[in-house]
Amino acid sequence: MMMDKEHLMDEIYKKVKSIRKELNLKETEFEIVDLEIKSLGPQDDAEKIGNEKTFLIIYTLTRSDKSTLIGPGGWAIGKLSKSLRDLFNKDLIIRVESYVDKVILDEKTKHAIKFLEEKNLKINDEKVLVLVQCKYDLPVLAYLKEFFQPFGITYDLGTVILPPKNKKAIEDVLKILNIPHKFIEPFKLGKDDILSAIENYPCYKVCNSLEKYVISEAKDMGIKCIINNHMDEDYVFKDGIHIVNFLKLFPLKRNSLIKKLESILEFSNSRAQQIYLDCPLMIQSYKKNKNTKIKLIEDIVSDVYNGLIEPTEGSEEIMKIVKI
Repeated sequence: MMMDKEHLMDEIYKKVKSIRKELNLKETEFEIVDLEIKSLGPQDDAEKIGNEKTFLIIYTLTRSDKSTLIGPGGWAIGKLSKSLRDLFNKDLIIRVESYVDKVILDEKTKHAIKFLEEKNLKINDEKVLVLVQCKYDLPVLAYLKEFFQPFGITYDLGTVILPPKNKKAIEDVLKILNIPHKFIEPFKLGKDDILSAIENYPCYKVCNSLEKYVISEAKDMGIKCIINNHMDEDYVFKDGIHIVNFLKLFPLKRNSLIKKLESILEFSNSRAQQIYLDCPLMIQSYKKNKNTKIKLIEDIVSDVYNGLIEPTEGSEEIMKIVKI
């Protein structure tokens, strides 16, 4: 039988200190503010999930406490997960979050929901058309389902914008999430289009410039809201359609987005090869275009400053861009 929250917290303190000693890590004090236990199993989706799983979310007081709990390379938290499995009658997955980050996210989420409701967009009931093209578009879908009824749409303008591995990942993940989806092919990118996109910023030159096709699809489907995570604005109202940048309005931690979807994919034995979708045009653009490289680095720095990307992750992303 699983122990109550207070005793479980005490047990975690003891085990983490023991594990850090075992790993020859410095003895460091840390503070756990709260615990949250979520179960996911057959009652959620018997065909796709199978065995019951449990998420144990540990909220620490600071990010420093979070690092102490996780340990270098995630060794401490990995050992903690194994040592606590006997307390649960199902598989256990542990996530560690800063409680301060949680409070900030909750407040910003309330603000975002209020903003959308003031635009007459009904949370939970609203059907939205989601551009699923690159970067975090797949990970954000697992969160979108908590607020809307999403329908995915992807430009298929040739392999230079939608390589086969990206297309397969999109098909696999949306099938698992049970989100309807369609590829649209208004035209194929020609050589001049590709060169122009590389010389400029691909998001603006290609995806955002094709917005009229998504707006047309939305109107045909009777949908009044589009999610486009690649525009600079949080929100615009255009041709009678609400266009929302979900990642700007809902400032979700990028790593949390990926982990949430990875957990779902693990339960479902997904064949998807990746969930972070690299854009070939963007890669070629920042190889050849200094301005694109500068903008990408500025965006990463901004995300780190706003707490959306951990500093170490941001540094790794910047180094990848700089080295190319």
